[in-house]
Amino acid sequence: MAVGLVLIAGLGTVLVERVADVAGGAQPPAEAAAPDATAGDCPVLTPAVNDSPGTLTLPASDLDVLLGNSVATGQELTVTYTGNLGRYGQLTLSAGGRMFHPNNGTCATPFDDGPRFIVVDDDDHRQNPDPVPFVAPSGTLRSGSTVTAAAGRLTEDTVYMRNSGFEEWYVLLPDELTVSFGERPAAAPDPGGNLTAAGFNMENYFTTLGERGARTAGERERQHAKAVAALESLDAHLVGLAEVENDEGITLDRLIAAPDGLAARTGEAWAWLQADGFGRGTDAITQAFIYRADLLEPVGPTLSDTHGVHHRPPLVQRFRETASGEEFTAVMTHFKARTGCDVSDPDDGSGCWNRRRTAQARQLLGFLEQNLRPEHADRVLLLGDLNAYALEDPVRQLEEAGYTDLLARFVPAQERYTYVYEPGLAGYIDHALATDGLLPDVCGAAVWHINADEPDLFGFDSARFGPDLYSPDPFRSSDHDPVLVGLGLGGSC
Repeated sequence: MAVGLVLIAGLGTVLVERVADVAGGAQPPAEAAAPDATAGDCPVLTPAVNDSPGTLTLPASDLDVLLGNSVATGQELTVTYTGNLGRYGQLTLSAGGRMFHPNNGTCATPFDDGPRFIVVDDDDHRQNPDPVPFVAPSGTLRSGSTVTAAAGRLTEDTVYMRNSGFEEWYVLLPDELTVSFGERPAAAPDPGGNLTAAGFNMENYFTTLGERGARTAGERERQHAKAVAALESLDAHLVGLAEVENDEGITLDRLIAAPDGLAARTGEAWAWLQADGFGRGTDAITQAFIYRADLLEPVGPTLSDTHGVHHRPPLVQRFRETASGEEFTAVMTHFKARTGCDVSDPDDGSGCWNRRRTAQARQLLGFLEQNLRPEHADRVLLLGDLNAYALEDPVRQLEEAGYTDLLARFVPAQERYTYVYEPGLAGYIDHALATDGLLPDVCGAAVWHINADEPDLFGFDSARFGPDLYSPDPFRSSDHDPVLVGLGLGGSC
């Protein structure tokens, strides 16, 4: 393991360790995992008593006694949130590894509401610092990176996050950090089978400028390059897309058929489909499918559930695998967001609009029952951004109707996340579920962690807020990680 010294913007010495590349190549098919995490999967934490001068140990609820003092910690801490790194020079660090949303069904601890984590700040109150602190040329700092030693002054300060977990923020102004940078997962995991389906929230992939997504033609090209790089490396054959511009296909044509689009990049035959007119809904964003036209063909009409409870109607299409002749129905969804509460649907612990999302799940189930023939209704793969974690009502509604949560079934507890929300809670709001009739043909499922762990300063629009660290690669192509499902239609798992 190589260790180098890197001086970063007045922070003193930052030791940077680069770990071995354990994810640089193709990964083996996902192994089936128990839905409930065991003690071996999750941290077992005990509260610390910080009564030794100069020593900081987490989790702890007595950090007031150390305020204003120089402290050091020799315990390993994990980077759990990087959303404020480029804008304010701040990181969240937690004890016991990655933190998870309490409704995720994985690895929750009694200390996740505050005692388990602190914020590291560059002690520079300018916005958009240049250079960005804690980012070294020899590695990419992302959630999941580890700090094996830290020393500095403990204080209280402003942290620009709505969800703190603390009544007041405890902030470490470091003189020294020893950071171990983990490698990015260069290749998408192999979920098994011979046909891969995926769901991917594209974070406002737009052609029209100044609406959502890109503001300038240059940003549009940068966003497009990242999106195509991600889809090419995803190596899927059917992809359900969320958050693409709601137009008559201009945006999807550009994504696939442009000279630098997916078809040209891969040399493969790609096609797209979406609902027509009112079937796409009234929102600025909509859902679509892109698929390998040499391997799959749509069968029957393209349906969308236009009930008023949906502002982004779920998209439904039956597909036939040309090699085997086997058919299944794919559904792409994007339920109501968790923000912007209304008094009629407050945050009851499951984010704003939980009742609305639950009603959307119930309505979609009814729509599929009414519009799919019985032999088709039992072979459904439901993909998409449900804006709900595994233990919340919308997902429970689908499971009670006979759908199996494929990430809970196949993905290990510590890998079960597609999104990281402040102050550093990981979890999966992007889902893949299958009905009983399709389940025997599901060989595995996986998440490709190319986005949720990445600081947003690596996104296409990073130059708006500071130094330009853009690269036309898959990383931070969105704020959501894509979900993959391996299918072996006709029993070829």
